[in-house]
Amino acid sequence: MDESISSIKPTDLRGILNYVPRFLGQTFVVSLDGSIIESDNLPNILLDIAVLRSLQINVVIVHGIGKQLSRLAEERSIDISNSDGSGPTDEVTLDLAIRASSRASHQILEALTQAGLKCAITNSVRSKHIGVIRGVDYLRGGRVDRIDSDFLNHLIKEGIIPIVQPIGFDRNGHTLRINSDLLAIETAFALEATKSIFLTECDGLEIGGEIVRQLPVEVLESKLSELRGAALYSKATHSLTGVKGGISRVHVLNGNIHDCLLY
Repeated sequence: MDESISSIKPTDLRGILNYVPRFLGQTFVVSLDGSIIESDNLPNILLDIAVLRSLQINVVIVHGIGKQLSRLAEERSIDISNSDGSGPTDEVTLDLAIRASSRASHQILEALTQAGLKCAITNSVRSKHIGVIRGVDYLRGGRVDRIDSDFLNHLIKEGIIPIVQPIGFDRNGHTLRINSDLLAIETAFALEATKSIFLTECDGLEIGGEIVRQLPVEVLESKLSELRGAALYSKATHSLTGVKGGISRVHVLNGNIHDCLLY
C-alpha cells in the first residue's frame, strides 16, 4: 500500500466516505496560492490529493506565484508592474514571473514526488494579449485563449497530475503572464470539472465583517462591489464566473488548515 495512503487517520474517513459516492471519476481543479506552496501544510494538502486520487477522483493543480514574485523583486530591488497577473505586466516583471513560476512549479513537483504521486509541468495554456483596456496597455499580460484539454486528459488517464503554471504562450510562442484565479476557472471549464477549489491563506470571503461559509450565486453577485479592493476580490469575481458558467461548486478554503480538501 502507498505510504501516503496508509498514513490516513480514522478521522479522515468522514471526508472519504463523503467523496466516494458523489465524485467518483470526476475532476477537481485545485488552485494553490504562492503562499500556500511555501506553507508548512503543503504536505497535508498533498496527502489529501493522494486520497482523492486513490478514490479515482481526477486532480489538476493550478498555481499562483504572487509571493515568489514579490520576494524575487525585493531581493533584486526591482519595482514590478503587477504581482498577481491581473494588471499590466512589463518585460522586467515578466522575466521575474517566469523565474518565480519555475521555482513554484518545482516546489510542487518535488513535494508531489516525495508523496509518491506522478505529476508533470505542462505547457497546456495558449494565451493572447489582454491589449489596451480603458487606455491602459497591459503589455505582456495575457488571458486564456485555449486550454489543451486533450493533453491534460491524456495525462490524467495515465495517472499523472498536471501542474499548470500562470504562464501562457501565444500563437507565436511568446510568453504572457496570466492571473492564476482566471486560469483555474478556465481550466475547470475546459475539463468540465465538477469543482474548482482555491487554497489561500484566508478563511473565506468576508462580507459585512463576517466570514461567509456558503453563498448563493445571486447573493455573491449583489455583494461583489463591496469586495472590490479586498484580498479575495479576484477569487470572488472568478468564482462567480465559474458557477455561472456551469461549474457545480467553487470553494475558497484556508490552505493552512489540516484536511482542508476533504471537508
